[in-house]
Amino acid sequence: MGDIETRQLTVEDAEECAELRKEALLVSQEHFAVTYEEEVVEGDFIAVVQQRLLWRNSVTIGGFYNGALAGTAMLLRKPLQKMQHKADIEGMYVAEEFREKGIGKSIMNAILAQAKIWEVEQLHLSVVKDNTAAKSFYQSVGFQPYGVEKAALKYRGTYWDEEFMVLFLKE
Repeated sequence: MGDIETRQLTVEDAEECAELRKEALLVSQEHFAVTYEEEVVEGDFIAVVQQRLLWRNSVTIGGFYNGALAGTAMLLRKPLQKMQHKADIEGMYVAEEFREKGIGKSIMNAILAQAKIWEVEQLHLSVVKDNTAAKSFYQSVGFQPYGVEKAALKYRGTYWDEEFMVLFLKE
């Protein structure tokens, strides 16, 4: 078993984060709402990632395996006062060669710790309905499905349903 480290990513991690994000959007494009082409539309993909790492109401967590960035996820807090008890998990991805090593669980634990600091009561996410591995993972940490949007995503003539999930941190 390798060494796993989890921490908040900063702009200094942007290049490595951009490489992993590119892989996610190209290898698992059916699992993300955004396409790689959309994210590079302004020509400087690393700058896009740097900007995202600086967003005020978000934290991007990186999971490292033997020093290499193996996975990421963003916790995005709702900015409106009446919704600040909720946050979304966005863009979770673990590179294929690092799956089944505990990286996802480590990232999720760091997300949960940050949610506690922010006093978040509900975590929300969406997952492509036929992504059974991701759904199984989310359910293993306590997320429950609460709805499905049919044909939520469409790309090059193919449709995907999205399933919405929630984890109540405070009952």
